[in-house]
Amino acid sequence: VTYIDGANKYEERVLAGNNVPAWLVEVDGVETEYAPAMADTETGKYNFEGWFDEEQTDKDFAQTNGTEYTTASIVNGDLVLYPQFKFEPFKFTIKFMNYDGTVQLAAAEVEAGKSSEAAFVEAQRAAQYRDADETYSYEFIGWDHKVPDSYLCEGKDMTYTALYKPNYV
Repeated sequence: VTYIDGANKYEERVLAGNNVPAWLVEVDGVETEYAPAMADTETGKYNFEGWFDEEQTDKDFAQTNGTEYTTASIVNGDLVLYPQFKFEPFKFTIKFMNYDGTVQLAAAEVEAGKSSEAAFVEAQRAAQYRDADETYSYEFIGWDHKVPDSYLCEGKDMTYTALYKPNYV
């Protein structure tokens, strides 16, 4: 059985009919199973899905291919195993609140780098109306934070609060 992870390679001879051996490494003096890793990006992380008998062909890391082998799998001949990953985008909550933060006008869970335009449109529509009081009517003038270009999620949870200009009645 040969494990290949980029430039790293581990080989162990196993007789047919036996289980696939684990790739063991020493970490802080303790022997543990090797788990490949890919660096997180600004928009998400890569989760190790397991060892497969084919190299990963999906460059978007949305799906795996080939047959997965674990230490419960039986060796029936020469076997070369490759790590495969799935990409998990970071998700953030975007909230739009009324003028005093007591009513949520709209909200969305948005992947980093993706547009949250639908939530902005819904909030913009809801924010147009604020009840007048005895002294003032109110005109919506925007949000307390700058809305990102193309409504792209900025990679963090955000709360926007509606701003109004009072008009004397």
